[in-house]
Amino acid sequence: MDNQADLEPQQALVGERDLRLHLGATITKLRNSRGWKQKELARRAGLHPARLSKLEKASSPAKLHETVNLARAFETDLETLALGRRRPAEGRILEAVDELAECTSPAEAAALGRLLQLLLLGYRAAGARRS
Repeated sequence: MDNQADLEPQQALVGERDLRLHLGATITKLRNSRGWKQKELARRAGLHPARLSKLEKASSPAKLHETVNLARAFETDLETLALGRRRPAEGRILEAVDELAECTSPAEAAALGRLLQLLLLGYRAAGARRS
């Protein structure tokens, strides 16, 4: 998949500068939403506070291990951290069902699938009430 034309529209490539800027802004937003100082996030992600400052200001590109550690510190996924968007709940649930099907019996996977569907219905109902 070396050609951008081979990618689906929602998977268009992101430029390094745009990614750095978005990542820095997302880190700052998530950190502030939790009431953490840079020093606290740096401790949780195993980074030096000066390095975290450079990432937030987008003055230096993040290394993969730094991004992974930041996502873990925020208890989020890499897509949310790097791009600031979450996949729809339905997509995450279908991925979970596929993973379960690989490591459980068909009957167990079906039961867990039904449970996840019920959770999704509750998730949608809660979203409708918030709107």
